[in-house]
Amino acid sequence: MSWTANREKAVNSAGGGYRVYYSTQSIIAIPGASYVNVPNVPGANTPTSALITQLATGIYYIQVLAYSTLNPTGAVSQQISITVP
Repeated sequence: MSWTANREKAVNSAGGGYRVYYSTQSIIAIPGASYVNVPNVPGANTPTSALITQLATGIYYIQVLAYSTLNPTGAVSQQISITVP
């Protein structure tokens, strides 16, 4: 899974990054939902891809959330769906 980088400096600084939330439910309840954390890498821009492993067959809904020390709860992107064969 990959996405377009958030240009906010705080997302690409220490304490920033992305959370890739995924669920089989079309409405992802962010508190308590499964996610992959993609933290900032010192000396570089924060990565804009993640590998979600061990998913069962089915439809999954995914949202990428950019966060920083200024906004630790972050802001959610548009939701997409994928089918795992």
